[in-house]
Amino acid sequence: MGFILTEKIFNHYSKKELGDILSPKIFTQLSKNTKILPWFSELAKVIDIKKIGYTLEDFKHDYPKYKDFTEIESLFKILSQGISLRDIAIFNSNFHTVLKKGFYYNSTVLKPSEIEKYIVIHYDISDFKIEFYKNHIELYGDKEKLEEFKHKFNLNEDIFYEKYKESWHLAFKGLLAEYIRIYEKKDTN
Repeated sequence: MGFILTEKIFNHYSKKELGDILSPKIFTQLSKNTKILPWFSELAKVIDIKKIGYTLEDFKHDYPKYKDFTEIESLFKILSQGISLRDIAIFNSNFHTVLKKGFYYNSTVLKPSEIEKYIVIHYDISDFKIEFYKNHIELYGDKEKLEEFKHKFNLNEDIFYEKYKESWHLAFKGLLAEYIRIYEKKDTN
């Protein structure tokens, strides 16, 4: 089984360049075409993963031991920055488990402002009107679409009809709400 990572590294760097930037152990693992890849985060400390065109799909192929991680895209983002899971555990001891089992979107334990550069959450609120409040956000729109959104992210809150705004709405707080707050406010700046 060939490794996509090895191929992309050698397509971008010469052996001499690699010998200059990699530790002897990692250089040997890559150049001898062994059946073991170096720790991904260690390689990412010295090789720009984006620059060589290495993708999430490549990562899934090369590192099948991570296939059971629900939040594999966030894991890839972390490791691509040269940060190991051990390093991230110093920041948050439960983060490894969260990446493996999946985000709890109502959680207030993980603070998006502290971990936004590590996580990836795909959401689409283009069908909704959004309002920001100090401790939560509210989405207004079609009841069925709000139900789909609620179920997709396993949110605890109920959907109510707001008679003054003549619309259905979902008010929620936690990880997802704060993540949306960060990225929606970035887009307006």
